[in-house]
Amino acid sequence: MGSLRTLLCKEPPRVPVEVLTDANIVTVITESMVPLLVHFWAPWVPAGKMLVSVIDSLKDDYRGLVRFGIVNADENKDTLSFFGVDAVPILLLFVGNRAVHQIRGAVPASHIREALDKFLGA
Repeated sequence: MGSLRTLLCKEPPRVPVEVLTDANIVTVITESMVPLLVHFWAPWVPAGKMLVSVIDSLKDDYRGLVRFGIVNADENKDTLSFFGVDAVPILLLFVGNRAVHQIRGAVPASHIREALDKFLGA
């Protein structure tokens, strides 16, 4: 256990981004009690890497309101095919077990926030 100073200065736990795969994505979508924003990306696409940072800047603001997931397009071809993803990066927002909104390409945090707030009724 660390010192009291270390404990008091610790940042609060970060909201995790769930790694989604061909094996678990359908279960995660159907069991989600809140909207789920899924980021489809590939390590070799710079815009996808940029979106990782953008999403990271948003996720704590939506703690308990939105789940965040990420799918590596190179490793999960069945998932891309199933959801009709033909280019990355793309964000799909799932509400009530269906994709209700998509955002293509690298966009600023304000664009994603606007979409999330619309579906959250904010």
